[in-house]
Amino acid sequence: MARALVPIVAGIVAASFFTLPAWGAAVGVGVCILAARAARHRVTADICICSALFMAGWCAAEIRYDPPHIPEGEGLAEIAVDEIVARRDRAVTAEGRLVAFATDGDTLRHSRRIRISASPSLDLSAGDRLVALCRIKPYSRRSDDGYERYMARRGFAGQATIRPQNVMKRHTGKASFGSRMRARAVERIGCLGLPPETEALTRAVAVGDRSGITPEMRKRHSLAGTAHLLAVSGLHVGFVFAMVNLLLWWMPLLRRGHLLRCAAAVAAIWLYAATAGFSPSVTRAAVMFTVLQLSLGLSVRSDTMNSLAFTACIMFLFDARNLWDAGFLMSFAAVAAIIGWGIPLGLIGRRQEASAAEKHAAATRRGPARVARYAVRRLWSAAAISLAAAMGTMPLAALFFGSVSFWSIVTGPAAMLPSAVLLCAALVWSLAPLPVLAPVVARIITVSGGALEALTRWCASAGILSFEIEIDAAACVAVYAVFIAATLWLRRRGE
Repeated sequence: MARALVPIVAGIVAASFFTLPAWGAAVGVGVCILAARAARHRVTADICICSALFMAGWCAAEIRYDPPHIPEGEGLAEIAVDEIVARRDRAVTAEGRLVAFATDGDTLRHSRRIRISASPSLDLSAGDRLVALCRIKPYSRRSDDGYERYMARRGFAGQATIRPQNVMKRHTGKASFGSRMRARAVERIGCLGLPPETEALTRAVAVGDRSGITPEMRKRHSLAGTAHLLAVSGLHVGFVFAMVNLLLWWMPLLRRGHLLRCAAAVAAIWLYAATAGFSPSVTRAAVMFTVLQLSLGLSVRSDTMNSLAFTACIMFLFDARNLWDAGFLMSFAAVAAIIGWGIPLGLIGRRQEASAAEKHAAATRRGPARVARYAVRRLWSAAAISLAAAMGTMPLAALFFGSVSFWSIVTGPAAMLPSAVLLCAALVWSLAPLPVLAPVVARIITVSGGALEALTRWCASAGILSFEIEIDAAACVAVYAVFIAATLWLRRRGE
């Protein structure tokens, strides 16, 4: 599946520069498949299959990309609010859909994704529906402005600024299931009486609500290499996966218990993904851990890298805009680096250690040396995984954020335990908000959240391992090409 990923990505990239009707790309897919079936040589058939995948990526992009044209001038807009991104003193940033837009006697009716900037006095929430007089700034895939081009490739048609005096009608609609779950979890976390920064961190880590994260907190976590904790991703889904399997460890003792545990774990993973808003990184992680859980439940061995590539192919074909999502790309790069570099690096020396252990088994079986060796192995594995994840995401961090932090090598293992404790405690409280548990959960979250904040403050204030480096997309692709070539060369040398 890793080979199939390349032409699909190439097709999506081509669609961002050239226009082709979706039906034309779909016809191209059919023609290439027919040519592959009629080909008499394997090389010709492979070329036709690659062309079909290329056209499939192009077709997926054209289906998802919104037309860039929006009528110029001020008009009457009907806007549906889907998600609140951030709440600041001066403005609230949200994502939503432009349902209708009327200007100069013309009415446009089409559901297009837009960014919304509104006054805090409006107190927007997910599910709101507004009719307001506003001006919408359009985004284009071929704009000279890098930000506009990036937002258009993510599927946003433009940005609307809404002022309170221009709102003519407002209706509070019913939010989606995931939004209601998140709002309920946020409300219950707010009942614990946590300090403001700890509450904002808990909401972001547990359910992906980053509306309380201030720019200062965001910058501090970025400098400390822990910015990934503020966005629900594969790490958080992995915690849920591990927590459910640990809590239900006894179920395989029952008849068909392993299947019941498998079903319960998959249901919990997707319920958490819905609560987190089905962001690309969470959806990718949910698919990945679902495949892993099913392989464990059915006792089937799976190739982790192929499973990752298969997940990416499915997500790109379902929604090509994922290719331009920074969270998805960084999450995918981190997991791929851990699989390709972190795990093999963490296993270095195991064979030599095993042979030494066999010679001294009698002396060290229950002695302190065995405990020390076990601790060293775990620390080395954690450091190897953190180093791989940091190296795998550095080019993307330089591309999207213009900064690189080597602190992630240190903060990765150090932040693992407190973030896991904070997440699990918040989820348990959200599911079972019993008054008797409130003081205990609040204390656990306060201690673990305080440990995370102290770690990020110290690393950010030190600053010796954080650098401001900005690269363009071509340089980022070139760096990853070097990474892939070096990985393949080392694997061949190892064989």
